[in-house]
Amino acid sequence: MSTVPEVIVARHSGMKVLALSLVTNEAVLESGPGGDDEKLKGMSEEELEGYLARGMANHEEVLEAGKEAAKTVQALVEGIVGEMNDA
Repeated sequence: MSTVPEVIVARHSGMKVLALSLVTNEAVLESGPGGDDEKLKGMSEEELEGYLARGMANHEEVLEAGKEAAKTVQALVEGIVGEMNDA
């Protein structure tokens, strides 16, 4: 989350910067219900929480996505650093 401020400071200090971001949460593309949605009327608090939680990423999914992507990101960084060393 702090990538941009850190890059600004590094560039101000004359450093070359490469920033990578890895997004590990799936997008939830369906819009949620409005407060007056008929589906919500009569639901218990537990039912309502379950209904509203559909499609939300959970901590375990985020960790698993990060582990899976780590291999690709590692290879990418190794390739970039190798090219920088060759230059």
